[in-house]
Amino acid sequence: MGRFTTFIGALVVVVAACSGSASPAATPGQALATPASATPATTTTPVAISATVTYDGQSCKYDGPAVVPRGAAVTFTLVNAPAWAKGSLGAGLWVTPVRDGTTWAEVLAYAATQHVFPFPEWMRIPGTGFDRYGAGEDGLGEALSVIPDEGRTDETGTTVMTRSLYVVVCNTHPDEQGHRPYPAILLTTRSETATPAPTATATPVAISATVTFDGQTCTYAGPAVIPRGAAVTFTLVNTPAWAKGSLGAALLVAPVRDGTTWAQALAWVETQHILPWPEWILIEEALVLSPADLPGRRDLTGTIVMTRNQYVVQCGTSPDEGQKPYVAILLQVMES
Repeated sequence: MGRFTTFIGALVVVVAACSGSASPAATPGQALATPASATPATTTTPVAISATVTYDGQSCKYDGPAVVPRGAAVTFTLVNAPAWAKGSLGAGLWVTPVRDGTTWAEVLAYAATQHVFPFPEWMRIPGTGFDRYGAGEDGLGEALSVIPDEGRTDETGTTVMTRSLYVVVCNTHPDEQGHRPYPAILLTTRSETATPAPTATATPVAISATVTFDGQTCTYAGPAVIPRGAAVTFTLVNTPAWAKGSLGAALLVAPVRDGTTWAQALAWVETQHILPWPEWILIEEALVLSPADLPGRRDLTGTIVMTRNQYVVQCGTSPDEGQKPYVAILLQVMES
């Protein structure tokens, strides 16, 4: 059975060697000093992290940390769910750095094209080639691809994450479902040695974001990484088709405990109940926008100053309409 020929090449790590300089000759009549013992260079082993990405024929789900220490070696296990993989060639996986400033909305727009190719410009890092076949300079040279072997439902691959943002995407075989991309998450890396910025006294950075609920999905349009201390104004939009005859969905933007993962957010969604609140949500600091406060309005706005490390953005239906949670994104907050 044919294997994928259109996936991105595996990550290539280049290690440069250092050379020492020769000792100068001694001046006549002067004793030759004994050279000091060279301090051996310290080599730091990258932090090892494991993550799992599962494709079930309809969605690509990531289970692992949403924020990764910069320089960590992350091993991804790709799992094609048995029900989907039976009789299928299986979906592939790629993990690739993206340009700074890339937003989750841009990733979703790429998914909406329903075509893996052409790769979007924000996925191409200038100066990184594609040398799997010994040539090329397409900006995808740092991508990790994991391709399922025939008969296998799980495969692994490792990449060292040195850039700021990485997108994790499943994609189907060209002969199955049209070679479509299914993004799972936009990962953020954070320097473990970064010095916290001093407390700002200036006016907070103002950022705008929109969250749309259409009765089935909660979609976030805005930056995936927020500068610490920024004042983010959210606009909640209940689409007309959904809002007609409905009470409309509400919006929750709440800080979460450090270390909260996207898998935990998805597990909350799968309960199909907003209450009780998960213990990882710091509900007392949340921004809540509810159409019940302004009957007949489909769009509501509210602002929250983001000072913690992570925030969950979630739509929720009314008690009369199931009171279900629909999570849009887990936002990351970074020092400016």
